[in-house]
Amino acid sequence: MRQIKNLSELKELASKKSCKCSILLNFGLRSVKDIRYYPDKQLFKVFNEIDGTTQELTENQLSTETNIIKALANGALWR
Repeated sequence: MRQIKNLSELKELASKKSCKCSILLNFGLRSVKDIRYYPDKQLFKVFNEIDGTTQELTENQLSTETNIIKALANGALWR
C-alpha cells in the first residue's frame, strides 16, 4: 500500500482510472472506496464498498459529505 499525500495526487491517480483507496481507521480497520475523478466535470465518483453505495460529489462535497479530505490531512488515505 502507498500513502496518498494530497488532493492533487488523488485527482491525478483517479482521473486515469478508478483508484481503490483505503481509509485506515482505529484498531486496524479500514474503509475501502473506489474513487474516480472526472476533471472535465470537476466531479468525483466514490463507490463505498462497506455498504455498496455510490456518490457523485464536487470537491466541496467531498470535504463536507465524506471523510476523504480529513483522511488525507491525517495521512490515513492509502492506495
